Amino acid sequence: MFAIDSGAPLFGLVVAIDGIVKHLRPGWQAKIKVIDLGIKPSLQRRLLKWASARQILIDIVDGGSLPLEGLSSRGHLSVATYARLFLADLLPNISRMIYLDADLVVARDLVELWETDLKGMAIGAVPDYDDILLADSPALRYASSEFADKSDKCFNAGVLLLDLDKWRASRVAETLLGFSKRYADQTVLCDQDALNVCLSGQYYHLEKGWNARSAFFTRKAPFEWVYDSLPRQLRDASLTGPAIYHFAGPYKPWNGGVRHPCLRSYAIELWKSRWMHWWEWPGYAASALLPPFLRRMLESQ
Repeated sequence: MFAIDSGAPLFGLVVAIDGIVKHLRPGWQAKIKVIDLGIKPSLQRRLLKWASARQILIDIVDGGSLPLEGLSSRGHLSVATYARLFLADLLPNISRMIYLDADLVVARDLVELWETDLKGMAIGAVPDYDDILLADSPALRYASSEFADKSDKCFNAGVLLLDLDKWRASRVAETLLGFSKRYADQTVLCDQDALNVCLSGQYYHLEKGWNARSAFFTRKAPFEWVYDSLPRQLRDASLTGPAIYHFAGPYKPWNGGVRHPCLRSYAIELWKSRWMHWWEWPGYAASALLPPFLRRMLESQ
């Protein structure tokens, strides 16, 4: 499941889907659902045509009527990020789901993640790499009085394994929306703040390899084919081999400038997806190579 709005580049979604399908074990078929929060009709048609040529099942779910009023956006995050709070309502007949942001690369079979036992919890997520506790998080200090378990670790919400039956039964969405509206003027990472605060002590800790983020890229070469070639002493012992490479934060391989550690590797994945027309590559390259500070200067003029 993905949620996409009008401001998100669709090639990110395509690269993520392509990785899912390529690494899926024989006998399994991924059923991809995309919440449409403003995708242009022409791009919808292009996406479905791309998927059909590869026999990929994609269902576009209309999210235009979601009650997003009273919710705030922050920086590179739009109100579309709150769509994941409504998954159980949008898909009432689905019991289990993997939610993914559209700024990642899947490098391993997701069936292993799908079959993870959540031990009766509604959600599974990867704790932050530096193991920050809620009580020590400056970003969440504004909501310290609401921590369900301040000794639990913060997590990133870009990769989630969801038990939607448990989610519905526990009325999780109502709790999260209530928090998000109460702190609309103070939230730092939108619904991720709500998930961390309200579900602390109540989420299953997934293995770190399921959500390898920016801290990983600064230490290790990107993507599994490079990672596996590293000498053993240079590998992160806490990772069995990254399964999902997630470009969390405002700077992605397509807008992070020449110094982004995944610039080349991501371009290769995008090329292999066969999504881009030849005339789109020069614009992509310009956006990817331009230093962020220079892009900000140009956009401000």
